[in-house]
Amino acid sequence: YKTKRLRNFPDIRELELSWLGTRVDAGLRSWIVVPILRDETCVSHLSLLSRKVGAFDEDCEELLTAIAGHLGAAIHNSDLYRDAGERAARLEITGAISKAVGSEIEPEELFKTIVREIRRVVPCSRCLIGCYDREEGQNRAFYQETDIELPPLRKFEDYADWWFGEVYGHRRPAIVSDMRDLPYRRAREVAEVGIRSQVLIPVLQGSECIAHLSLMSDQVDGFDQDQVGLLTEVAGHLGAAIQ
Repeated sequence: YKTKRLRNFPDIRELELSWLGTRVDAGLRSWIVVPILRDETCVSHLSLLSRKVGAFDEDCEELLTAIAGHLGAAIHNSDLYRDAGERAARLEITGAISKAVGSEIEPEELFKTIVREIRRVVPCSRCLIGCYDREEGQNRAFYQETDIELPPLRKFEDYADWWFGEVYGHRRPAIVSDMRDLPYRRAREVAEVGIRSQVLIPVLQGSECIAHLSLMSDQVDGFDQDQVGLLTEVAGHLGAAIQ
């Protein structure tokens, strides 16, 4: 990637790389790696291995270099297509939610619509719109849908104190990659029933956090930054709905 040059290794047994041991044990001998460039930057690579020593001659190198030259444009187009799809999904869900917020449907039906629109584009095991009453130490759900039932929530949970500070105090998303890594009793309880990750998004009115959007997943690192950005946009419409 740094040199942006093709590398051809006639016999990988001559390389002092311990991680190649499994490939040698599998009977592989030669290896060629061809950079795939885009705008003079190596963005990917083409890698071939063979059981034959010296399997890749100069003709192979020329052919693979020519193929790699076309792959750079293909990867670029693939990235553009993915980005366009993500933008379309973002516009679709925010448009649907904005339309629902501007309608005259009942609050419960409104929150139900919002939660279902979210779950349609962001896979999750549990989705909730609610608020946390710090004085009462309780989480109030306006609407929620779940595939995994959680243990009953106690008042003044230690885990709630942590994310309350992040979401309501600092008014920023709180992201948990793996519940099992947290020291809180509540985190251990939800991990035991299969929840792994969570994202909590503040819902703002002016500069005040009045509610939150919570999604949980049964996958470690269940939510990426693009999804967090989309959920933040959705939360921007919820302040008016809750008001």
